[in-house]
Amino acid sequence: MKRIIIALPLFLFLISCDKNEDDSYTINGVVLDWDLKTPIPGAKIYAATFSNGINAFDSTLSDGGGKYNFVFPDKTFRPASATKTGYQNPFHLFQSTLPSSVEKNDTLYLTKSSYLNVTIHRTNSYPVTDSIEVFFGKYCPASQSESGLINSSFYHIKRRIANAVDTLVNVTAAYHPVPGNKVYFYWNIIRNGNIISTHSDSTDLIQYGTKNYTVNY
Repeated sequence: MKRIIIALPLFLFLISCDKNEDDSYTINGVVLDWDLKTPIPGAKIYAATFSNGINAFDSTLSDGGGKYNFVFPDKTFRPASATKTGYQNPFHLFQSTLPSSVEKNDTLYLTKSSYLNVTIHRTNSYPVTDSIEVFFGKYCPASQSESGLINSSFYHIKRRIANAVDTLVNVTAAYHPVPGNKVYFYWNIIRNGNIISTHSDSTDLIQYGTKNYTVNY
């Protein structure tokens, strides 16, 4: 009996894989009380991305020493901000810095909240078509341009008919001695879509407490 042996060539396929450089990026940070410079445990830290607006990318909680950590898959700019009940961001901004080629150590600040009970009170008579618009700001008096643009540090808190009864608005602000514990208000009287008068005033915050304030117009 004849045996036929067929030799099959053996092909060795070598699959090579080029390993890309690790683009991951680590941020180690701490959340501190702006006034006391002490760590704040249990703060929630959000990292954001700017694609299609600001969307939350990730979040974490600060530990007992106020520390937190993020590991991102790439070096896309992702600013971070911290929040905690009873605290405010003293800057009203995201705080984290741009990525670099090394791990970063960031510091986020929060300051305890102060509160204002703002009463909008009419002291004069106005035509029924007039309205009042009130703005609140933290750092400096309002500045208005000819185009009517307001200072970016001011926030619209109320617009109503000028002849209406008193309105109460609750405002939360960040108290800290630097750059100052004053808050500023300004309000416009509007007639037929045009501002006919502008007024301003300021008051001091009560540290971590509540103050009553009246806008008289």
